[in-house]
Amino acid sequence: MTVEHTGIDVVVVGGGIAGASAAANLALNGLSVVLLEKQETYQDIVRGEWIAPWGLREAQTLGVEEAFGIGGAWEIREWTQWDETVDPAEAETVDMTRFVPGVGGPMSFPHHEVCALMAEQAEDGATVVMGAQRVQVTAGTRPEVRWTRAGQEHLARPRMVIGATGRGCTVGRQVGVSMATSVHHWGGGLRVTGLDDWPMDVQAMGTEDEKMFMVFPQGDGNARLYINFPTANRKLYQGPEGERRFIADFELASLPDRGKAVYSAARSIGPLKLWPSVAMFPEQPIVQDGARADGRELRRVGDRPAQHGPARGRAGVRVQRVLRREAVQGEGMNVKDTLLTGSVHVNGIDIAYVDKGEGDPVVLLHGFPDSHYLWRHQIDPLVEAGFRVIAPDLRGFGESGKPQEVEAYDMRTIVNDVVALTQHLGIPKAHIVGHDWGAAIAWMYAFLMPRRVDHLAVLSVGHPGVFGTPSIEQRKASWYMLFYQFPGVSEQLLRRNGWRLFKEIMGGEGDHQRYPRELAKPGALTAALNWYRANRSPEAELRVEGNFPPVLAPTLGIWSTGDKALLEEGMTGSVKFVKGSWRYERVEDASHWIPLDQPEIVTKLLLGFLGTEKAAAVPTRRRRL
Repeated sequence: MTVEHTGIDVVVVGGGIAGASAAANLALNGLSVVLLEKQETYQDIVRGEWIAPWGLREAQTLGVEEAFGIGGAWEIREWTQWDETVDPAEAETVDMTRFVPGVGGPMSFPHHEVCALMAEQAEDGATVVMGAQRVQVTAGTRPEVRWTRAGQEHLARPRMVIGATGRGCTVGRQVGVSMATSVHHWGGGLRVTGLDDWPMDVQAMGTEDEKMFMVFPQGDGNARLYINFPTANRKLYQGPEGERRFIADFELASLPDRGKAVYSAARSIGPLKLWPSVAMFPEQPIVQDGARADGRELRRVGDRPAQHGPARGRAGVRVQRVLRREAVQGEGMNVKDTLLTGSVHVNGIDIAYVDKGEGDPVVLLHGFPDSHYLWRHQIDPLVEAGFRVIAPDLRGFGESGKPQEVEAYDMRTIVNDVVALTQHLGIPKAHIVGHDWGAAIAWMYAFLMPRRVDHLAVLSVGHPGVFGTPSIEQRKASWYMLFYQFPGVSEQLLRRNGWRLFKEIMGGEGDHQRYPRELAKPGALTAALNWYRANRSPEAELRVEGNFPPVLAPTLGIWSTGDKALLEEGMTGSVKFVKGSWRYERVEDASHWIPLDQPEIVTKLLLGFLGTEKAAAVPTRRRRL
């Protein structure tokens, strides 16, 4: 007995990158979609793991770009053209980030993990059928799609069929598009780890002798290696020693140090796949004068039979509206989620920042794993109220520099970043506002630089004198800080399985959908974790000083009842370290990310607090004679 599916607008055959993204977008925009994928679960097929910047722009337009970042995509910023025709030291480097403005460089990614995430996204509105076998498409004014799943036959009569079966062109063949094929060469691919000495933002594509070699980094010492070779040598990497020979063949005179960073260090973490590289061309035009290859008239998505005038079906109208809307949005869309206005090299590092408005300056400091964009709901209201707002990307985050050394994230170093930035901007004194790690920096800035602080507002994180000796309840709540202490291991576990552990730690809070995309940038995850390694390691706790200079500025402490990581005691206990006036506000119905969850309340509290009272007198320092 056949199960018939009715009311289907579109059936997509093939759940790869193209098919899954099409299904997700069409379902998002109101169409009834069925996605058929032959695999029960997505497997590592080795190929298709590099996407160009213009492909990423298409992914943004379709609304599926986050699947790449969450799925472990790694930005490649440069292509050094190592090749047998040039000495390695003289090879030219191409900046890959400039091809499509606002997108960045190409991405290298685990194909199967990204496909799984796209299919998961499609499930929000589409029916995703994994393990669909024996798919058969019949063309016509009302096409038919038949398939079997677990022995059960299924039938759908959609209004449109999308064939996304890759180079095999299965659907095309079934509806009469015959293909001419020829084998040009053979290829092989292997995912490896251990490439710690290979620059993770640089790809290689070149030729030497009878081989074309490619190295596409995927972050954290991982990379996908490819070799294309003549058909006559198709058995070159077969057999039990195939992997060893494949890696060894990256000892190439074209690469620096003859490729030692690859051939002597690479360890397999995926299957070695070999395949014939087949060139395929349609043997006749697919569309001729508005007619299909089988002679029937082409129809738009929404056209019903015998309905060819201006009044189209709802689906067609809806799709066209969506395409028009996205085209308009795309003209000026800010794909990087940034409000940045400048960047400066201070304290040995590039610091990107927002500088907006005129009046008394307010410096907004973000925490982990945010950027200046955390404050997007507060910046304009502060400017409109007559303040000059400075919101930097602190080192290790956003568009600022990301040194990989742990010691680069010592608290005093970061305080000096803020001092140097405000000096560069001609600001001798400012209101300081901080959240999370930004609050910790704000506290230290206030008691180390009292003459540079007008008012102090701290969100979520209390004074380091309280947090330096936390209660056992606070230690339990901040367990993740200990987990972040293991270089390399923490990074791999957080990124594994589409950032699953990281997403569980985040619990759907903050800008949780943006964070994996930002942390997937070269060096970003290690830089962010180094804040904890430099300042919250067990050894760092032994160095906590018992005596702190008093905070002289009027101080506002804000804590939220939904904060899972920080207890209220950390904020309320901070009063004993403040000599200036102290005010405490408890915000309901907000997670740790108060500026995002209760933006109007935070803005109102800041506007009502800044500039209302003066700081306590700064003690005069006697000159030593």
